[in-house]
Amino acid sequence: SAAVPTRFAMDQLRVTLSGVEDLPIPNLNAQVNSDGTFVIPNVPIAEYRVAMGGLGASGYMIAGRYGSEDALNNTLKVSDQELPLQLQIGFSPGRIDAVVKDARDQAFPGATCVLVPIAGNRTDLFKSSTADQAGNCSLGNIAPGDYRFFAWEDIPQGAYMDPDYIKPYEAKGRAVHIDKNGASSAQAQVIPAK
Repeated sequence: SAAVPTRFAMDQLRVTLSGVEDLPIPNLNAQVNSDGTFVIPNVPIAEYRVAMGGLGASGYMIAGRYGSEDALNNTLKVSDQELPLQLQIGFSPGRIDAVVKDARDQAFPGATCVLVPIAGNRTDLFKSSTADQAGNCSLGNIAPGDYRFFAWEDIPQGAYMDPDYIKPYEAKGRAVHIDKNGASSAQAQVIPAK
């Protein structure tokens, strides 16, 4: 595992719970104490997504548990039972350098390049960038794990985070594994605009 950045301090972290249902619940958050503990009081019974701010460019969440449940790949279901929320963070991200080409094997500039996590439903793991004039695209600060790399000529903003939108394109995505502090490469054919 990588060393914690020199200027990193636990108390610069903030944990946020965002409601997933259409209920009038404001985002709930708490600053993390210097010993790594935090308390979010008076959390209404509902489903939430967990996010963490203040990790800096190289930080990411590795795992999370709410009682015995996965708190990151699933929604966090708060009940009337008080359970601990434990979050594990890491500082050894990887990167990917990709080339986007068209059906004639020519470089395709301006494509929207997207890295989609294969497992789970973690919105914090999605990454996107735009291919340069030579069709090259780089994505950094990626949490280690398995992803699919896609390149679209045109895609509605944020649509790649919708599993129903992605499903018909899955075969066009390139499977990519990102190692701790690793650099991966990929080549993808652009998915043309409809």
